[in-house]
Amino acid sequence: MKNGMEGGRFTALGHSRGLSSAASGHGSASSTAASVHGDHPSHFSSLASVQTSGPLSSLPSRSEGARALPTRTTSLSGKSDRLHRLEQRLSGLHAGLEKQRQQRYQHLIEKLQHVEEDVADVSAAGNEAQSVFREELRKIEADLRERQSELETDLARREQQTQEMERRLTRMLQTEQEALREVETSLMNAFTEKTKALREEILQSGQLREEQEASLRHYCEVEIPRLRDGLQQEVRERENMERRILKHAAEEVERLNGQLAAEREARERHLQSLLSLFEEVVLEVQRDIAREKEDREKMQEDLVHLMEQTIDRITTSI
Repeated sequence: MKNGMEGGRFTALGHSRGLSSAASGHGSASSTAASVHGDHPSHFSSLASVQTSGPLSSLPSRSEGARALPTRTTSLSGKSDRLHRLEQRLSGLHAGLEKQRQQRYQHLIEKLQHVEEDVADVSAAGNEAQSVFREELRKIEADLRERQSELETDLARREQQTQEMERRLTRMLQTEQEALREVETSLMNAFTEKTKALREEILQSGQLREEQEASLRHYCEVEIPRLRDGLQQEVRERENMERRILKHAAEEVERLNGQLAAEREARERHLQSLLSLFEEVVLEVQRDIAREKEDREKMQEDLVHLMEQTIDRITTSI
């Protein structure tokens, strides 16, 4: 574009130089003619009168021949002086026109230099805006990297907390299982001790079978069913406890999974919002760049149009 502007400038300069030279030549000729016809009409009238009256006066009578020759010599010397003065005035007018043409040409060169300086300033401003935009993009990228590192750190911390919670639940489950096993062992020991005592009583009641038959029937009909019912009740309670523990563990795991899913969804929404914000920033920056480019191109077109109008006005005025 700069080469095109320089080519157009030199073409316009050549055209204006040719027009100015032609105009100056035409102007000098017209001014010369005007000066000749306007300033000294008496000379041409005198010349015309001399030329018209010359042949007539050149034919004097024989009686006036001696007197006409000195008068003709005096008129010729006056005409030569007038012609010499006319030549001096024409040369002065030509020098003045040449000086005026040189001044106009120098003024046009200075205007073109100012236009080139303005175009260079506009280009420098565009380069500065591009550097500022690059700096903003670098800052945005640094912020995004920092946000990404913070999200990764937060995710690692939450994963560590989840693992710690799982280990804690595992330890609690193991503790409950150990407690259940201890309860079961104590129940079995109690049942074994009671059965052993019952056997000892049966062995010792050989002699007192009739007396202890009621007690044996009582044990068989009451105590053993009660023990069986108690054992079954303990089994049911243990099973219910195991089911409650398993249900609580399942609910806790489900709650943790829900929290993890909610955290994952929140993180995804946050990342999506960050991406949307970044896209909006990039689109806004692209629109600013396009707007700046359009303004710069419009300014360049206005400058070129102004330069062309200036050159046309100068050419028209010349």
